[in-house]
Amino acid sequence: MILGPCYARNMSELSDQRSIGGRTPFLVGAQLGLILLALPCAVTPSFEGMFEDMSCCLPQITEVVMSPIYPLVGGFVVLGMLVQAYTRRGRLARPGLLAWSAVLLGVFLLLLYIFGLYAPLRPL
Repeated sequence: MILGPCYARNMSELSDQRSIGGRTPFLVGAQLGLILLALPCAVTPSFEGMFEDMSCCLPQITEVVMSPIYPLVGGFVVLGMLVQAYTRRGRLARPGLLAWSAVLLGVFLLLLYIFGLYAPLRPL
C-alpha cells in the first residue's frame, strides 16, 4: 500500500492536469488492468468447473477468454499504455488520449471476457 500515496502525490504534482486528462483515466485504467490480471485466479476456475461437462462443444470465444493468456496479456497492455502515457507525457502530444484509450481498451476486454463466459449459457 506504500505505492498508493506516492502515486497520488506524483499525480497531484503535475503542472497542467487538463493536458493529460487529469487523474481519472489513470485511476480507472489501473483498476481495469488489475481486474483483468486477477480474472484467471478469481473467476475463471469457477467457470471451468461449470463447463467441464460440455468442454467439447464450447463456443470459440469462450475457449479464448478462458485461457489465462487473454486476461493477462490484456491487463499488461492496459497497464503498459497507462505507464507510457504517464512517463512520456512531455513527449506525447496528447497523453490523455492514450490514457483514455487504455480505459476504453480495458472496458472492451472486460466486456468481451464477460460475454465469452456467458456465451454457452445463452440460448441460440
